[in-house]
Parts: sequence; structure tokens; C-alpha cells
Amino acid sequence: MNVSAADLDLHVQATANRLRLIQVDCADDDPATRKSYLHEAIQQSLGQVVADQRRDFLERLAQAFPTWQAQAQPAAPPPQPTESIQDRQEWQDPAFLIERLTELAGQMDPQQKRNTAARLIEAGLAPASGGEGEALPPEAAAPLRAALKLGEDEPIDPARIAQMAAMLGEFAAVLDQVARSTWGRINTSARRIRPPQQPLREALAAFARGDAQMPRSGVEPSVDWLRKLLAAMVAGIGAIGFQWGNH
Repeated sequence: MNVSAADLDLHVQATANRLRLIQVDCADDDPATRKSYLHEAIQQSLGQVVADQRRDFLERLAQAFPTWQAQAQPAAPPPQPTESIQDRQEWQDPAFLIERLTELAGQMDPQQKRNTAARLIEAGLAPASGGEGEALPPEAAAPLRAALKLGEDEPIDPARIAQMAAMLGEFAAVLDQVARSTWGRINTSARRIRPPQQPLREALAAFARGDAQMPRSGVEPSVDWLRKLLAAMVAGIGAIGFQWGNH
């Protein structure tokens, strides 16, 4: 049965598909055997084409399946796209991203790990405290390192930082209460020097809550007043004892 001119394109595609199947089925055969199978399939398809269309058929087949002309070498695999649909789906999968990040963690230096942890905290994907290792953002860890004389490579445990803040916060709040009471009794001059209006405990609580009206600069006056008053009281103890002894 001859193929009509209208069906020539369909016949070309059918022949090309058949040749591809032959190449897949004969992938393990030697090139000569594979070539003979390809030529046999082409001859069978060519026999169904009328004589005046055979040249056109072969030209179209060469475009649809050019490998059979190149000594029946295996068809080169089509170029892979830079990003497949599966790749795009994986990059949208949080579990895959976490697994990939875990694999890369072993290749990171300490600074890269700190920066990565800080980015996860900023994105809300990791708690700001808890767990082992440093999870504090670098800009928050720097003044703490300076105050405690910690080296750049020394770890900071956020859970212990929270415990330390609780101890120091309670210590400072009680001292502030005692200092205010004591200062109220000894500050009898006409120009009464008043402490900051807000107690230190309330200022620290507002700062810890992230209150926009209580930045660090709002807490510093209470801390500075308490520090100066305690320094003056401690220094005054020695002077008063010396004067009392002389009298």
C-alpha cells in the first residue's frame, strides 16, 4: 500500500519513531548489526512511498532522524534542560531544602554557620534561643562577646544566655529597688536629684517584649543611674568609716 502525499509527514514520523525503538532495543548490539536493522526498517518504509516522493521522504526522514545516515551511530541523548520540572518541584519542597542544607553544613566554616543560623532566625525558621551552638545574629553577639571577653570562635549558648539574663535581670531589679529607697532617705538637699521615673524592672520588661517605645537608649539611663549610685555608695563607705574613726 503506497503512502499518499498528504500522509507523507505522518509516514516520516512513524518511520522515525520505529528507528528510535530499534536503536533502544539494539543498544547492546554492535554498530554493524544495529545499522543493518535500521537500513531494513528504512527499506520497508521506503517501499511504501511512490517513486517520485522517495527523495522527499528521505530528506524529511534525515531531518526527523538524522542518525541513520551517520553510519548508524547511537543517537546522542537530547540536551538536558538546565532546570527540569522535577528540579523545580524539589526546590519548592522544604524537606528537600533542609536535607540539602544539612549536607552542606559539614562543609561550612564557623562563620558561615553563624551567618546561616542568623538568616534562618531572621526568616522565622529557627528560634532565637535554645539548642546548642550560637544562634544569635552577629550584630547581637558582638557586644555580648565584647562585654564577656569572648573570642570570635568561642561558641555562645543561647539557652544559657537566657538563663544569665534572668539572673542578672532579677539582680539588677532588686538593686534598683533598694537603691531608690535608700536614695529617697539620704537625698534631703533642696535640689532633690530624682532617679529615672520608670523602675528598671519595668524598663527591662518592655525592652524584652520588643516595645517600640522602649529601645536600648530608653533602658540605658536607668542602668547608668543605678551604676553611678552604687559606685558612689560603695566609695562613700570607705570615706565615712575613715572620718568616723578620726572623730
